[in-house]
Amino acid sequence: MRISCSVSFLLALSSVPAQLSVREVLIPRANAFPHDPAVGTDGAAWYTDQTNSFIGRMDPLTEQIVDYATPTPGSGPHGITVSADGFVWYTGQDVGRLGRVHPQTGVITEYVMPANANRPHTPIAHRGAIWFTAQTNATYGRFDPSTTQTQVWNAPAGSRPYGIAPSPDGSLWIALFGTNRLGRVDTTTGALTLFTLPNTGARPRRIVVSNDGLVYYTDFARGYLGRLDPATSQVREWQTPAGQPYGIWTGSDGRVWCHASASNLMVAFDPRTEQMQTVTIPTAGCVVRHMVWDAPRGRLWLALSGTRRIGKIELGAPLAGVGAACAGSLGLPRLTASGLPRVGDTFTLGVANTAAPLGVLFLGASATTWNALPLPLHLVILNAPGCFMHSAWDIAVFSGAPASVPIAVPLNLGLHGAALYWQWALAGDVGFPLATTDALRTTLIGI
Repeated sequence: MRISCSVSFLLALSSVPAQLSVREVLIPRANAFPHDPAVGTDGAAWYTDQTNSFIGRMDPLTEQIVDYATPTPGSGPHGITVSADGFVWYTGQDVGRLGRVHPQTGVITEYVMPANANRPHTPIAHRGAIWFTAQTNATYGRFDPSTTQTQVWNAPAGSRPYGIAPSPDGSLWIALFGTNRLGRVDTTTGALTLFTLPNTGARPRRIVVSNDGLVYYTDFARGYLGRLDPATSQVREWQTPAGQPYGIWTGSDGRVWCHASASNLMVAFDPRTEQMQTVTIPTAGCVVRHMVWDAPRGRLWLALSGTRRIGKIELGAPLAGVGAACAGSLGLPRLTASGLPRVGDTFTLGVANTAAPLGVLFLGASATTWNALPLPLHLVILNAPGCFMHSAWDIAVFSGAPASVPIAVPLNLGLHGAALYWQWALAGDVGFPLATTDALRTTLIGI
C-alpha cells in the first residue's frame, strides 16, 4: 500500500515549527570536554570526554551520568557511534585505537589501527562494519568486528577526510575538509568518487545525507550551509546567520540542523521553504562539533564542547500511542510498529497478543472525528462494550489474518508533518466477537 495513492488529503496537514529550546546537562567530571555524541539503542546519550579520556553515558530520563576510563590513558577519544547490536564504538585519536564499549557493563576493548590510520577521527557503524575517517593521515577505513581486520584507503593528499555519513543507496559520503570536495565511497570496493564544489574557498567539515539522497554539508570556512545533488552535481548554498557552521544533522521536524560555532546559535534549515530558524544555546562559549538525532524518540543530542555540557532538543517523537485496547481471549491485543514513518522508507505495523482469525488495519486522518462522528467511538452498537475506535476509518489498509503489514511512504518531502492514525479491529475470537487495539499516531518525517 502506498500512501500517496490513497491519502492525498494528507498534503494539507503540514507541520508548524514549534518553539524549541536547548536543555543542558552539566557533566560532573572536572574539565570534561565532550567532543562527539551518540545515541544508544535504548535512547541513552553517549559521549567522548576527549580531555579526561573517558566515555560517558547519560540516562535520557534521569539525566544521571556514568563514565568509563579508556584502557589506554590519554587516548583522546574523539568520535563515537553505536552499532546495531548496541555496542558503542569510539576513536582513540591520540593513540591510534578503535574502542568498543559494552553498553551494559562498560567494559572496553581496544583495537590498534594500522600505521596509515593511526589518527582515527570520526567513526560510523554501517552495514555490520565500523567505517572511519583519519583526517591527518588523509585516509579512511573499514574495521570488521567479526574478524578484527582493518582495511584502509587513501584519499587525495592534503584532503583531510573529516565528517562521514551514510546514504540511502548504501554508499558513504565524506567531507574532505582540506579541499572544496566531497567524496562518495563505494562500500563494496572502498573506491572514492570526488565531487568538486564550485567555490574554491569552500571547506566542507561535517556532512549528512537526507532520504532523497541530497548531501548537506557545513562550509566551515565561508559560513554556508551547502547541498549537493549527486544526480546532477548541482550545488546550492545558504549563508548561515553566524559564521563557521560546524556540526550538522537532520531531525524529526524535517529540517537540517547545524551549529554556527562563532555564535551561541543552533540553526534549523527547512529545505521546503529555504528558511532558517535559530535556537539559542543557554551557556555561552560552546562549540557543537557534532550532533546526532535519536529518530524514534525525536531528540537531537549535542556535545557542547567547552562548557562541560551535553545538550538536548526535543523535536517530537514520530510515533505515539492513542487510546487503549479492549480485551480478547488473550487479554489486551497490541498494535506493534517497527521502523520510522520517513519519506522514502518503509515501516511495519502488526498486531500482537490476539487469537482472532480476522483483522482489519484502519488508517485515518483524524483521532477526533470521523464522518461527523466524534472519536473515540464506542462500539457497543457492534456488541463490543468497552471497545472504542480511536482512529478514523478512512481506509482499510489490510484485511485478513492478523499480520505484519509493510507501509511504504512515498519519497515526497511535501508529506512532512502529516499525521496518520492507525488501529486494528479484530473479529472472530472465541467469546469476543470484536476487539480493538490501541491506536498509533505516526507523524511523517520529510527529510
